[in-house]
Amino acid sequence: MATTTNSTVVANTSAPTQYPFLGLPYDIFHELCLYLAPKELLVLYRTNKTLYNLLKSADGKTGVDGKHLWKRVWQNSPDSAFPPCPPWMTEPQFVALCYDDYCQRCLRPNLLGAGQIWTARVRYCPECIKTQFTPRNPLEDFPKGPYLNEFINEPHLCVPITPLRVALGDRELVRDHFHTPDVARLCRAIIDASAGAGGATDLNEKRSSVMQQWRSQMTQCHEHAKLCHIWQKQRARRIRKQRLLAKRYRRENILSRVNALGYKQDVSCLGHRYQALQGPILAVFDKIDALTDDVIAPQVIAFFDERRTLREWYWHRLIIGVRLGYLTKALDEYRQAAPDELLPHPVDIATDPMLRPLFTLPMSANVPYPIFQGLLPEWIQTWRKRRDDLLLSMLTDDAPSLWSCMDSKSHKSHSSRSVTRSSASHPEGPAAIFQHFYCTSCENLISSAAATTHTCCYTFVENWRAEAWHAPKTDGKFPTTTSDILDSACAREFQGITGWSSSCLRPCAAVISDILITLGLNTKFNWSDVGKIEGMHLRCASCCADKTLLVMGWRRAVVHAFQEHQGVHLCWVSVPPAVSYKAQLVEHARHKLTKEETAKRTSWKCHHCRLPRAMDAYTKSRMDIHMRFTHCIFHPQQGRDYYAAPEGVQFLHPTILIAATELRSENLDAVFPEGEMFRNEKRVGFLSRVYVTNMS
Repeated sequence: MATTTNSTVVANTSAPTQYPFLGLPYDIFHELCLYLAPKELLVLYRTNKTLYNLLKSADGKTGVDGKHLWKRVWQNSPDSAFPPCPPWMTEPQFVALCYDDYCQRCLRPNLLGAGQIWTARVRYCPECIKTQFTPRNPLEDFPKGPYLNEFINEPHLCVPITPLRVALGDRELVRDHFHTPDVARLCRAIIDASAGAGGATDLNEKRSSVMQQWRSQMTQCHEHAKLCHIWQKQRARRIRKQRLLAKRYRRENILSRVNALGYKQDVSCLGHRYQALQGPILAVFDKIDALTDDVIAPQVIAFFDERRTLREWYWHRLIIGVRLGYLTKALDEYRQAAPDELLPHPVDIATDPMLRPLFTLPMSANVPYPIFQGLLPEWIQTWRKRRDDLLLSMLTDDAPSLWSCMDSKSHKSHSSRSVTRSSASHPEGPAAIFQHFYCTSCENLISSAAATTHTCCYTFVENWRAEAWHAPKTDGKFPTTTSDILDSACAREFQGITGWSSSCLRPCAAVISDILITLGLNTKFNWSDVGKIEGMHLRCASCCADKTLLVMGWRRAVVHAFQEHQGVHLCWVSVPPAVSYKAQLVEHARHKLTKEETAKRTSWKCHHCRLPRAMDAYTKSRMDIHMRFTHCIFHPQQGRDYYAAPEGVQFLHPTILIAATELRSENLDAVFPEGEMFRNEKRVGFLSRVYVTNMS
């Protein structure tokens, strides 16, 4: 390009020397326009009629060459790959096609970006694209003739196309669509070429000439469209980079001001990609506009105040986790010195009301490991005393019903054995019989010794894994604060285990005493006397209807009292030997099924696991899997690697429903459809049929 402007700018010395509406000389105006970009010159071109006529004229009365000015401004494009203006468009038209952001047909703003179709030289919104393009072959409607032979199967050679998605059933296909306005113009050109005199040969040559002209133009359009696509991608990358830089600059300015207010540590915990900035706060940071004042938005300060509270809570929980780690280490060392001693879980000591303040001391307090080593024996004794007192208080609360007078209906054959005793006294029977608890979670009877470390009494936090392993400096996330920071620290440190609770335990002393007295066993008996009642049965008067008996052994009766009657005071009646004999027949018939149920129950415990996992019980198959994947033991041996759980199979004996003779009829089986029927070959007393139900 020439650097001199006098010969090109001022071509007519008789022209006025300045614009009357700007007050600028022509040469100065021309020089100013040379610094504009094409998009800026387009805005000036659309300002008023005078500039419009000036910039579109090649050599107007003003002496300014508008076309030359457009070519000079073309070099000021921010993108080096800006394509040249095609010969079939003017410079303003092409710049408008490149930079405008509205549909050329309906003038609707296209907020999602320009939808240029370069081969068709148009910009459409998604709705107008559907109406201005057709998938049909456009040459099928043209006048027939030999000139179509070359193009009928390849209409894209002469008509602009664009690929669009077409729904076909439940699938989507991409097909070429043809620009209908260009198809209409081509059809008119063919019709115009068909007018006039001449034979069939001349007519075909005229039509072929038109088709070849359109083919040549489409070839140029495709070549130019490739350049436009390259420029469009480069421009999109440049705009995206500018937006990211503007957002980054704004974010750095905001964070620098927040750091100056004392939130430096909170800023460092936003994540390495600032993942903590979400929602309305992210909208404040992601604006492209630069900061115009020194005032920080109030919601930003409130956001960092909340983050500070979460950060302090998070680090305090980690400090508590360190103290729990010291406690676990001290317990492991103590367990090696006393392997046969029953020891608590660390969470039992940490959640002790007397020791809780020690573990929840502020972060500034230093609690070294020797303190845990020195005070651990005293803490264990405190735990034992507190747990024993709690279990004994549960048994004592149950004492009034234990020694209450039995209902006369419950003791028709043993009415003289009712005993009355003060509620303040403790049970005089063997502790192995009376001091039992019923667990409402696993529905098993457990002794008071086993209740101190019972698995079901430990609470498992469901969402502990989602809240435990956040790294705020990496992902910007803090766990949700809970009401008790110590419980949250215990859940994180011990994989969801929180403190022991007695909420699932129910005392069984009263129920056992009522049952034993009903069977005729005196409360002042020896342990060997229990064998006398192993083969005896009794019935629940609350569950028996007319002419039916619900018969069970005394161990199953304890479970039945809690499963069916929530452990309330019941009326038990001993049954005659004939009825007990029939019940024993059913139990023997159920022996095989009992073994199958035993195999499914959790009846084996691992010898290598630590508390509280040491309290978990497994079936034989599950125990093999546990040994293989947890301890890498592929051939575990009973006695060395695992041992039998204290639960016995006697609790698996069913409750037996016995129907009297008077109920025998055709629909007797329909009365108990879920039971198993056992026919009596020999009648004993008044019995005719025995049913086993699923009530247990």
